[in-house]
Amino acid sequence: MPRYSPLIIILLLIVLAGCSGISSETGKENSTVVMKTTVDSGDEDLTEGYEEEQGTDPTVADTDEDGLDDPTEVERVTDATVADIDGDGIEDGTEVSLGTDPLDSDTDGDNLVDGAEVNNKGALPGADPLQMDIFLEIDYMNDYSIPDTELSKIKDEFRTASVTNPDGSNGINLHVTRDNKVSYESVLSDDEWSNIKSNDFDHHGEGYHYVVLMNHTTLPAQPDDNRDLYDGSGGNGFITVTGTADDLRIGTVFMHELGHSLGLSPNIYRGIDSTQISFTNYHSVMSYNTPYDYYGYSGSESQFSDWDYLEENLYTPSTVNLNNSS
Repeated sequence: MPRYSPLIIILLLIVLAGCSGISSETGKENSTVVMKTTVDSGDEDLTEGYEEEQGTDPTVADTDEDGLDDPTEVERVTDATVADIDGDGIEDGTEVSLGTDPLDSDTDGDNLVDGAEVNNKGALPGADPLQMDIFLEIDYMNDYSIPDTELSKIKDEFRTASVTNPDGSNGINLHVTRDNKVSYESVLSDDEWSNIKSNDFDHHGEGYHYVVLMNHTTLPAQPDDNRDLYDGSGGNGFITVTGTADDLRIGTVFMHELGHSLGLSPNIYRGIDSTQISFTNYHSVMSYNTPYDYYGYSGSESQFSDWDYLEENLYTPSTVNLNNSS
């Protein structure tokens, strides 16, 4: 039998005591074993100390279960503890896959939050969170309607607008829903207009501008308006256009009043609703100097660019009835 020195025997006893859970000093079982690592057991890019500071879980790779692992969220400056950091109804990982910005609830700047555009295809058909969208509901009196040819011209103007979208495309998508026939009023009072909005506006609270086309209906006269056959009003999401059913100039008046509803007003630029600025210097349907058959808002060629203003300040009506989450 081999002989061991007392020192070797003591060392062997210490090792055996550690393996068996027995304290070399007391001979009692250790009640706890503390292990401390320097690397996260859930992902290998963040230390436990850093995760503790951030409030993330060092035992899992994706603390908030949003489809982005914690290191990716740190790199993107999102919050690894909040699944939907911008509160738009879409989790951060899904936003990355869609191409939307997880730090911006309205990636395309059309005042329809990303979640509303993605999760409300019934109410907002064709909505794209990477391109600006405008939605209209059109009602009418006495079968008075805007011809498809006129509406196509207006849509083309928006489609080719000098507005840059997050996906690199240009233009604005104008979505039009032709809806109901409303009761005819030869003179539209404020109360009657309120009744129409209350009873016939089907997309109220869904981000739609509401248009009512009125055949031979009298509206209050507009100052400095040289168009004697048409009148109308526009603003705050509501538009009225009145005239004769066979006059094709409805298109330019329609676009003028739509401009008001989108946010273009004399308070923004003195050439709007005015003859003060020549058509040469302000090439816009918002001017009273504009030829009756001209369709378009002004761009960089004019003293004031309607499109630049709308790109940054587009007015969109209330979306209170839309569900942002899936």
